Amino acid sequence: MARGLVFVAIACWALLVHTSATATVQTYVESGAGTNEIELGYPVPTPVDSALPVAGFRSYASLLARHRDLAGLGVIEERRVGTTLEGRPIWAYVIGDADLRLADGSGREPAIVFNGGTHAREWASPEVATALLETLAAGAQDGAFIEFLIDQTTIVLLPVLNIDGFLHTQRTPAQVLRTRYSGDPSNWPRDGRMRRKNMRGVDNDLTTEADGMLGVDLNRNNSPFWATSSRSSRDTASLVYHGAGPASEPEVLALQAAVADWEDRLRLFVDIHSFSRVFFAADTGHARRDAIARQVANIMGAATSGYGYDPSPAGGGIGALDEYFAYRYQIPSYTLEIEPGAAGASEYGHNGVTHDGFILPEDQVTRVRDELASALLLGAYRQAGPPVVHAFRLEAADGMMLAEGAWQPDGQQARQLDDQPATQLPTGELTLALQFDRPMRQHDGQQVLQYRGQSVPLLPAVTLVGRDADDQPFEWSVAAADMRWSGVSDSARYRADTLFITLDVEPGSGLAAARRLDVVVDAQDLSGQRLDALPATVADWADGGWTRYEDADGRSGDVGGASAAFRLVGAGGPDAPVPSSSSGGGGSGAVSPLLGLGGWLLVAWRQRRRRGSARSAACSRVSSARPA
Repeated sequence: MARGLVFVAIACWALLVHTSATATVQTYVESGAGTNEIELGYPVPTPVDSALPVAGFRSYASLLARHRDLAGLGVIEERRVGTTLEGRPIWAYVIGDADLRLADGSGREPAIVFNGGTHAREWASPEVATALLETLAAGAQDGAFIEFLIDQTTIVLLPVLNIDGFLHTQRTPAQVLRTRYSGDPSNWPRDGRMRRKNMRGVDNDLTTEADGMLGVDLNRNNSPFWATSSRSSRDTASLVYHGAGPASEPEVLALQAAVADWEDRLRLFVDIHSFSRVFFAADTGHARRDAIARQVANIMGAATSGYGYDPSPAGGGIGALDEYFAYRYQIPSYTLEIEPGAAGASEYGHNGVTHDGFILPEDQVTRVRDELASALLLGAYRQAGPPVVHAFRLEAADGMMLAEGAWQPDGQQARQLDDQPATQLPTGELTLALQFDRPMRQHDGQQVLQYRGQSVPLLPAVTLVGRDADDQPFEWSVAAADMRWSGVSDSARYRADTLFITLDVEPGSGLAAARRLDVVVDAQDLSGQRLDALPATVADWADGGWTRYEDADGRSGDVGGASAAFRLVGAGGPDAPVPSSSSGGGGSGAVSPLLGLGGWLLVAWRQRRRRGSARSAACSRVSSARPA
């Protein structure tokens, strides 16, 4: 009986979709709605022909012109990754430098992927994606946050995936069809400005009702959960029709092609949608990945005006793009739903008619664009990897170098310490410069600031630990008043990448008499991620978590800790665990959990000494980074 009913329903639908009819077209208006008009309560947005950002939405032609203009600036490469059903090229933009290595020459640059315009009616999505491109291009030489992303990540960006559908919505920006599909509530608008799906089987005449419900939902067209959920459908008229098979649509294949060169280095994927004000995600059942995905979402959400995090349970899905990336690559992966929230445009004091959340008022666009570009790039920064303190220089008041050192690359997975400690500290005022591999704080050119929505201590904890003339252990904590982050004129590579510490060594003091002295740094980067405590191993990402990312006791995991970074006085290396081939604690390349910073047994780093002319460029940069 059930099979017979299904057959009758399919037959009835086939009769409907193959019968031409005059469609009931409805028109959006600001106010004074008449017959077949929908009153938004605010001006109806229309596409603006302007390559530069406007207080509203740009036409696809203008967005494309903007993308292509920015691709001529040197750090952005344009790639054709596919072709739409209507024969249009699908473009991806690869942002980064050419070397694909971390700035110190070790390790591999991670790849971050942002995708926009999956659903045609969600005009805010291509605007946010384009804002990402504009922000990266504008800050490529800012000597700070953005330049770090250019130097040490590869960002792959598809601003508009569903180009055919997006153009269809922009041809009739104020018109929709009244639905004839029994699966929709009768007041739902369809096609025209409210087209969701791609253009498979669809013409560009809004009044041809027979094809108005067709097309494929690109966010239901993906493995591993293609056609497994009640939230996707085999009915071609459904808003969530999943297509003939996983990745049956050229747009989905184009996204897969765009990431093909970076598959072994992916660390973050965000598919930009509207609306709900939330980061949707899929837990995969991989405990470490799921925990990191939550952390990254919360960090990005804190940089917004209140976006939540809503993961779905492991083992089930709807065929969404974020699920494909989460399960296939075990990386943090999200469907970001742009504002407004569930109340739609009534959130801004407007009428709150059905589906108006997809029509963001033009006076909100600039704020949303800027806010989400900032939040998403913070996610890219976070997934660039844990921070490292990788060079130091100790100078006397007259500028004479007393001690220096830097971690040098030794292949892709290791570094060797090249250092020259002092034999004893002279009395007087000394300057210790600790250089990190990234901007550790925001710096506006005048002062150190929190990144939007973050609450990280502006200064780290720095302790000098060692043994005095009687071979007794001692500790000396550096006061906050004696520390400052580098500014514009004295940065090693980026603003706020070098911490300057003033040491006042008095005659007869423990510091003056120290025969061994190490510097221990407990710092968080601007996203709150703690240091890789063991720079000798280069942290990376594999199988849903960090590898070779150690805490202060040498345990590999995802949290990091205080780093016994350098020896300032005395022979040998700092008191810290020794790199080991043994595995353990949550990642490959683990180290022996020996001693920790609280122990006083000496354990020397395995190191290779390189002196004189072999001194690194990193040391040279620290050398020239003088306090103002």
